[in-house]
Amino acid sequence: MKIQEILTITELSRLLNKSRPSTYKYISDYQSGNFENIPPLIKELFDSVENGKFNKGNIYEYCYNFLIVSSKDEIKEIYDLLNENKEKLNLTKIKEYILKEIKDEK
Repeated sequence: MKIQEILTITELSRLLNKSRPSTYKYISDYQSGNFENIPPLIKELFDSVENGKFNKGNIYEYCYNFLIVSSKDEIKEIYDLLNENKEKLNLTKIKEYILKEIKDEK
């Protein structure tokens, strides 16, 4: 079974914390066997769905446990790093960089 038969691309994108174009790219790469461009945890998710091991509930649980929680940990780690070093950093420049990265991804 293919993951897009279980979830919409929008729903999957939110669960993966990725843009819709990135999600489409991961699915396309997976279907063509181009696995080196897919993050390992996302490939593992696709494998589990493809092998019939995961239903919609399992997908949500997997994404929460392995993708969303780890993203929150990374965000907290970045926040702590910025907060500890705010006197040494140009936060305006960092903010501009982040906004540019977000704009470029869309």
